Formats: sequence, C-alpha cells, structure tokens
Amino acid sequence: MTDRIRLDDMTDDQLDQLYARAENAEADRNAAIERADLLQTQVWDYRQRILDIDAHATPYDVREEDPEGSPRAYLITVGSLHRALGTVGQSAAKCDAEAKLDAVRNALHIADAADVTDWQRGYRAAAERALAALNGQPG
Repeated sequence: MTDRIRLDDMTDDQLDQLYARAENAEADRNAAIERADLLQTQVWDYRQRILDIDAHATPYDVREEDPEGSPRAYLITVGSLHRALGTVGQSAAKCDAEAKLDAVRNALHIADAADVTDWQRGYRAAAERALAALNGQPG
C-alpha cells in the first residue's frame, strides 16, 4: 500500500511541486481537448470533400449483366478532386501552368479559326513560343 501524505504535513516545496504538476496536468488536458477538436474539424472537412467528389461522380461503363446496372467506373470532376486534395494539404503545382496552357491553346485555336491579320500572326507566334515554353520545349 502506498504511503499517503496529508496536505497539512507537506513542506512548501512539496506543495509547490504538487500544484505545478496539477497545473501541468490541466494544461495537458486542455491541449488534448483542443487537439481533439481540431482533429474532429479536419475529419468533418475530409468527409465533406469526399461527399463533394461523390456528388460530382458520373457513372461510366454500366455493367449490362448486373440487374441494378452498377458502373465499372466513375468519372469525377477535376474541381472536386482539387478541393479534396487542397483539404489534405496537397496542391498541384501544375494547375497554374495548365490554366495558362489552356489559355494559350485557346488563343491558337482562335488564330487558326479566324481570318488571320498581321497582328494576329504576331499573336500566334507569341502563343506558339509560350506553348513551347509551358511544354518545356525550346521556343
């Protein structure tokens, strides 16, 4: 059996140590509660992003042999996937470059589809150089 010391019998140093341990225990408990709250919030965010992906999923290649017609695969939107990846701290470094690449390709398409004037030829040449640079090719 453990010997117990009454508070009245403790020295000032022992009381100070006891109070310090109690304060540390309370601080540790509060930190654990805050961490648990943060983790619960993160779990909620992850669930929301998963539901977002699921909400934007489109069935693809439905099985004919299945009476309920379950799909073999789902197509998901890039936006819902990017939002989910952003939630878990991942980001696609190429997103900005891909947006620029799409803009340049659109400019090339416009230049090809229209009656090309001199200023448009210059624009097309600049667009081709930008496209080459974005694709990692010498301009």
